[in-house]
Amino acid sequence: MIPAAAFNEVYIVPVLLKLRQADERLNSLAAARLLLGTAIMESRLTHLKQQGGGPAQGFFQIEPATFHDTYRRYLTDRRPDIKRAVDAFAFAGLPLEAQLAGNTHLGCAIARVKFWMAIPPLPDADDIDGLGRYWDDVYNCNPNVGTAAEWAALYRKHVKP
Repeated sequence: MIPAAAFNEVYIVPVLLKLRQADERLNSLAAARLLLGTAIMESRLTHLKQQGGGPAQGFFQIEPATFHDTYRRYLTDRRPDIKRAVDAFAFAGLPLEAQLAGNTHLGCAIARVKFWMAIPPLPDADDIDGLGRYWDDVYNCNPNVGTAAEWAALYRKHVKP
């Protein structure tokens, strides 16, 4: 398992700083905490492929269908400015979908955009339970696998104040 603080420093902070160039609202402490908790919940900062054989990949466990919806419908059609920032993380010569498991910066950027597409505003950065509910409402596509309470408990376990 990658330590949560290292994961935040190596992946989340640089991604949010780059995305901020397209829209400064993409970078916030609440967004950083939401992304870190999401990676902890989804992959335990360990699994690059969905356990049980599902299609989700990477530390953020993004499914190809979710990737395509986020990238094509939202970024390509509505926010080419954010798309350019996301594309900065892509490896040349490899299809983007094929990068979901191994390109954590790209996965983080797509996860941030997925949350960004949601209508409700992010909870306060200090509202860990609220961030867990936000993850559950916006990101968790299987209510039988994970709850907001579990998200918050795992966040508190792995993230030291």
